[in-house]
Amino acid sequence: MPAYATGVPGAYGAPPKRSRKKLLFIALGVIIVLIIAIIVVAVIATRDNINDIDDASVGDCISVTEERGDAQPKSTPCDSSAFTFIVAQKLENTTDSCQDRKYSSLTQKDKGKLCLVPNLTVGKCYQFPSSTGSFSDFKIVDCSSPDPSSGAEVVRVTDRTDSTDVSSCSGQSLAFDLPKPLSYCAEVLPTQ
Repeated sequence: MPAYATGVPGAYGAPPKRSRKKLLFIALGVIIVLIIAIIVVAVIATRDNINDIDDASVGDCISVTEERGDAQPKSTPCDSSAFTFIVAQKLENTTDSCQDRKYSSLTQKDKGKLCLVPNLTVGKCYQFPSSTGSFSDFKIVDCSSPDPSSGAEVVRVTDRTDSTDVSSCSGQSLAFDLPKPLSYCAEVLPTQ
C-alpha cells in the first residue's frame, strides 16, 4: 500500500500587502473620473443657456422662461415644439430701442438688448400677454378651449409669409422687417 502523507499541509505564507501608494492612486483615479463626469453633465445641461447677450446671434431662435422674476433665455431649434422667439436685432446699449414697439426685448444690464420676433406656426394657437405681461405669458395654448391669463389675448395663426405684405389677411396681422421680412395673419379667439 502506498503511503499517504498525513498531517497539516504546509503554510503558503501571508498574502502580499498592497502598498498604500497603489491604493492612493486607485482612489485618486476614481475621484478624477467622478469630477470629469460631473463637469461633462454640467456642460451638457447648460450648453444651450444664454448667459450673455453675446451668446445669441441675429436669426437664432431662443426660448425664454422666468425664474424668480428673471428671464432665462435658452438657445432652441427654430422648429421646436416650444414657444420660441427669433433674434431680430442686437443692440449694444440697454437704452437703445428696438425698431418698433411690436418687437419684444430682452435686456441684460451693461451688456445690451435683444429685439425678438415671435416664431409662430400656422394652425397653432398662442397666448399673447397684456402690455403689463411678461415672457412667461407668451405660450402655446389649446385652440379648442383657450383660457388666457388676465388681460392676455389668444390668437390662431392662419398664415405666415416671408413678406411684410399683410393685405391678404382677413383678421389680425402682424409684420416684422427684421431679421428678415416676416408676417402673420391670425384670428382672435373668443375666451371662455
